[in-house]
Amino acid sequence: MHAALYQRVIEKKNRCFYINSLDDISEFTCVIDNASGDYHRVDSPLMRFVKEAKPGDVLCINWSNFEAQHVGYNSIMDKIRTLNGVKLPEGLMVIGLLPEGQAMGEDFYSRFRVKSQCSAALIGEPPTPAAVSSLTKEQENCAKIDFFGEDWESELKGQFQIQGERYQFLESELVSALKDNKPGLILRNAPWHDEAFRLFMREVNLNRKITINGKDYAIPEQFQFIRLDAPYDYGLAKYTIEDKASSQPVNQQWVLNAYTVNHLFKHYRVEKEGLVELPGLLAAYKNKTLPLHVTDTLNKEQWARIIMEAGKQNTSLYITCSPDVTIPAEMKTSQTPVKFSVDEEKPACMSAVLVTNDIHFAEKQLDWKDPLVIPVDEHTTYADLIENMAISDGTNGKKRFTHQVGAIASHADRPIVLKGRLSPVLARQIESLFLPDGYMILNGERIKAPKNRLLLITDDVNPFPTARASDLRYTEEAYWQALKKDYPDEVERLIPVCREYYRISGAKPFAYIQLATMLKFMKTHPESNPLKQILRLEKTYQTNKTFAEMAWRMSFDKKVKSDAMLSVMEKRREKLFSHLDVSPYVFIVGSSGVGKTTFIQQELKKAHGEDYALFTGLDKLTSWLQSDKEHNYLFIDEANLLAPGVLDRFEGLFSNPPSVLDGDLKPVSKKHQVIFAGNFGYFADRERHRFLADRGHVITFKELPDSFLTKHIIAPVAKPLFKEDHTPIFNEVFLKAYHQVNSQFPDKHPVTARNLQMMVLRASQSHLKTGDIKTAACHAVYDEISGMMNQGQRKALQKWLAENFGVSVKQVKADLKKQTHFKNEAFLMTKKRINPLRILNDAFNIREIKNNVTGLQAVGTCGLIFEGEAGEGKSRMAIEFLKSRNITPADPDGVNSKDNYCYLTPTDPATMEKRLVKAFHEGAVVVIDEMNSLPLERVLNALLSGVDLEGKPAANPGFFVIGTQNPIHYGKRQALSDALLNRFQKVNLKPYSKDDLVLIKSQLLGSSEKAMQEVDEFLEAREFALKEGLSPAPTPRDLFN
Repeated sequence: MHAALYQRVIEKKNRCFYINSLDDISEFTCVIDNASGDYHRVDSPLMRFVKEAKPGDVLCINWSNFEAQHVGYNSIMDKIRTLNGVKLPEGLMVIGLLPEGQAMGEDFYSRFRVKSQCSAALIGEPPTPAAVSSLTKEQENCAKIDFFGEDWESELKGQFQIQGERYQFLESELVSALKDNKPGLILRNAPWHDEAFRLFMREVNLNRKITINGKDYAIPEQFQFIRLDAPYDYGLAKYTIEDKASSQPVNQQWVLNAYTVNHLFKHYRVEKEGLVELPGLLAAYKNKTLPLHVTDTLNKEQWARIIMEAGKQNTSLYITCSPDVTIPAEMKTSQTPVKFSVDEEKPACMSAVLVTNDIHFAEKQLDWKDPLVIPVDEHTTYADLIENMAISDGTNGKKRFTHQVGAIASHADRPIVLKGRLSPVLARQIESLFLPDGYMILNGERIKAPKNRLLLITDDVNPFPTARASDLRYTEEAYWQALKKDYPDEVERLIPVCREYYRISGAKPFAYIQLATMLKFMKTHPESNPLKQILRLEKTYQTNKTFAEMAWRMSFDKKVKSDAMLSVMEKRREKLFSHLDVSPYVFIVGSSGVGKTTFIQQELKKAHGEDYALFTGLDKLTSWLQSDKEHNYLFIDEANLLAPGVLDRFEGLFSNPPSVLDGDLKPVSKKHQVIFAGNFGYFADRERHRFLADRGHVITFKELPDSFLTKHIIAPVAKPLFKEDHTPIFNEVFLKAYHQVNSQFPDKHPVTARNLQMMVLRASQSHLKTGDIKTAACHAVYDEISGMMNQGQRKALQKWLAENFGVSVKQVKADLKKQTHFKNEAFLMTKKRINPLRILNDAFNIREIKNNVTGLQAVGTCGLIFEGEAGEGKSRMAIEFLKSRNITPADPDGVNSKDNYCYLTPTDPATMEKRLVKAFHEGAVVVIDEMNSLPLERVLNALLSGVDLEGKPAANPGFFVIGTQNPIHYGKRQALSDALLNRFQKVNLKPYSKDDLVLIKSQLLGSSEKAMQEVDEFLEAREFALKEGLSPAPTPRDLFN
């Protein structure tokens, strides 16, 4: 298809730009000035094409790798076509390509004016150049590139590099050949099997020009690209391959794997003058023998490159291999004996691996003197353990480099224990430490492994097959014997409780660290059930909670707690600080909306005044560690929504001295503590984090009692809004509905205190129109809750409200529709859009109330989501409504207010996050397209709770989010989490009726008769497509276009 398009467009003397992958779309490209080392951004070739396009030019886009992050590119096919905010010129034809069999949603298809199957009569892909196995005398004068199956783009186009403190651009052989007027370029063993490579070569041949580093290079017609397919010679260097790596350890051996292969050719060192390139190992061992221990199976091309370079340097190779490594057959037949003196004595092996069923107990059994224990997990990086070369902007366009040393490297004089699981990548990166002659690379130099012992304790498989390894299994009896030393009385009490719990629940025994956590808890909370500390985060907690209580009661009578007379907030405060008095962290668990985040923000200030600092989010870890306030808290909300293993870094909080792994082991003072918050483990999509499950310190925030909800949630909102005291009616309606709905969804708890506040605010709007407070209250309940439900549940709610309060919500909605007015010539308020517009209007009336009434700015929610099928006018309705309220488009770079709106379509998440935070502090409105295709939960959870990512409240009130989305059965959409949905009112947009369609089409055509005819044809075509399972089915967008 690409070839046919190019040929057709060139025949018409137009231009064609082909986007082979949506990931290739970019606004800018960097250009390097080698003379000065400066770099600057210019329009990318794509954006240049778009801005210069003439009528008849073609933009051809391959949509085959479409993912959620690409949904924003739907704007290319909108009525007003844009790409990253740049308007596409009139006359530029956009053609989308999809492979046969790839299905896309109606939101995609409906944006194209014409949909068709590609004709089989189109010319096929042009054949690749005929390969030659040898060169003519004339061809030997051409430049040559040897390809080794790696990055062909840098070989053909060149690449950026940092030399000293400045960027440099290294020209490719192609550019050099063009500059030197060479007759052509030999492409030896080029990756013609790679579609992207063939595409590149085809476009170069068709266009006869190439843009590299901001410059256009013309390719003369006589310039040839010669395809040379000639096998590489594996006999260019001397090498010997030993069959067994472990039989004869070699001193100064180097590990060769997928992550160290580049060290053979070059590596870098940070000096005062910047980043300095050092010769690779093959050059460093020139005229000598380089001993290699191979731990990965490299491909033939990689070995060919190694052998070719070794031959150039006259470097011999002495190769040993791990048992699972395969060497190419061509090498085995081409090797020659290499003399290499093997050590008569084995190098002193100071490293080992211990595989065990309990890493914490294994650590406790070590008799090492002053070991450094480094917790590791699947997210631990090479920079955390060994080194990192950090880059920052210096003066005069220069780059500043700093060499940062990781935990192992900075404590190499101590015995070191790595405790946990390594990612496969990190295991390969550090496996040189576990060779008999262990080493690490620091700033370009080989440094011996830690002088003392190095041990990996893991409950995973051994990641280092050639390392010394042992396997130890421990029993629960061994745990009890060890724990008796520190907790003799508590052990005697806990043993029968645990045994009874195992018997009645069928659960497996607790791990050592879990038992230790429970025993420590019993010392400070002797009357409380310690099993709950461990079980609360399990997905089976609702079931096992009963067994835990039964097991506890078998040994101990339940006593009345001393805090029975405390208020709700006093109980929470006592729980929080009683744990923080004895622990470096606490985890607050509870249902959504019970006030976890609000409590933390308010109570810390009450407890410490101004002498505290609160940092929100894992990305604030470094800032938290550096803070020198008297009390420093790192608050991590929605902790059990984070990826598994992310929290294992906090294991160091229980080391002596306490520490956290963050590019090194950073000390943590007693002034620094962590507060996690999240939902119960049985809530949907919640992760069981090893750290929290093992270490406990879990406190629950239970459901707020009705008395508290009345006094602190409902009444404060109602008082300034109503002249009369309607609290008794609100309590009757709102609290009954609150308990009724939450009892139906015990694993979600959809109705929260925020929703109760919104019910009061909605009732203030409905009361103005109905005149009856109970009717207004029932309608407020339905408006607030119905978006969380499916159609059957909504009908059940209507029935429940009628039976309990005598109010017909259906009749109230019909009456309110008659009172709803919307004047906007650009958008018709059809019957199916009256209720959504009424809800939207109420939401913005409530926004005005919150902005103007003291004390109400932070109550309730400030978000609304319209969900509906493609082409139903969701975003158009939102924007036209804002215009009717005199809310105008915001200036992305200027200062905005509550009277401006920002329109966001899916793009770079960091850019969207920045614009959201800006709008939040301006009090502006944000319209977000394709809400359920974006990774924005973290920032939206914070902003819609009233604080930014640093925990700061909005500088100005008024922030409001209108989201639009298609249902999740559309491609690349995902369901929003309950935590995020709880911060929105969700409105399901019903499809246009036939009357609606006729009304809209009549206005577009100026003829109702013709509109009726086209609507009938549209509905008939849609019904046929749906009945026959044909995709794409027509949408209203097709009809209106």
